[in-house]
Amino acid sequence: MADIYTKGIFEMFEREDFQSLLCFLELVKEDDTHCRYKVNERVEPGVTRIKELVHDKDADQAYCSCQGFEFRGIPCRHIISFLRMKQVQYLPEKYILKRWMKSAKSGVVFENDGKEVKDCVDGCILVKRSTMCKVAANLIDSALLSAEGSELLQKTFDGIRGKLIRLASSGAHVEESNEEGGTSSPQVRIKDPHQVKSKGCSKRVKGRHEKEAERRKRRCTVFMKIDHDRWRCPRLASPSSSSDVDVSAPIPENMQHTQEHTE
Repeated sequence: MADIYTKGIFEMFEREDFQSLLCFLELVKEDDTHCRYKVNERVEPGVTRIKELVHDKDADQAYCSCQGFEFRGIPCRHIISFLRMKQVQYLPEKYILKRWMKSAKSGVVFENDGKEVKDCVDGCILVKRSTMCKVAANLIDSALLSAEGSELLQKTFDGIRGKLIRLASSGAHVEESNEEGGTSSPQVRIKDPHQVKSKGCSKRVKGRHEKEAERRKRRCTVFMKIDHDRWRCPRLASPSSSSDVDVSAPIPENMQHTQEHTE
């Protein structure tokens, strides 16, 4: 089926095929033309969902009460379970719709005069229609259980119908006003954005210790100069600069600790 269906439809068919393993059929009634089955679908441990499946012998086709094939266009899990029970090896062509096949757009349809017929129907609209039909069918099934529910659903449908009519009429008025106005609608011109020169690659993010090391500068404790310490002092390194040192000057505390340690 992966070679026939499109990717999305094949994934949906795979899920239905897997769920069909949890469906069990029980023959309820059989006559010359039809067979009626009760399908027990195991949803959760201890929870069972019951559906009804009818097999038309003349047409050799199965119809399920969930109407999954009618809404989505692929066989539901209950029909797949029925085909597995009948030991059908390949899915019959009647259950494969052309619009879900990979070769759906490869065929060409011609009119009586020989002109090519182009499909202008959007596939998304068909999917939306199928989904909305299924939602409406579920609402109808739930509302028919009580008279109050049927009345409530009827009023809701009437309200929705009125809103849709007003929405369609307002859309028609807007189209007419646009046609009468012609090109009178204001044109909005969008200016080009300001050009900004890129600053290039940003610098590497430095850590906290690297920033502290950059802030801390060396200081010579003898001459109180910056950018070097007393061990790398150029004046102390040269012999001629030793006479410039003021011996009577007070020795810093760190120098005193150093001398005491050396002694």
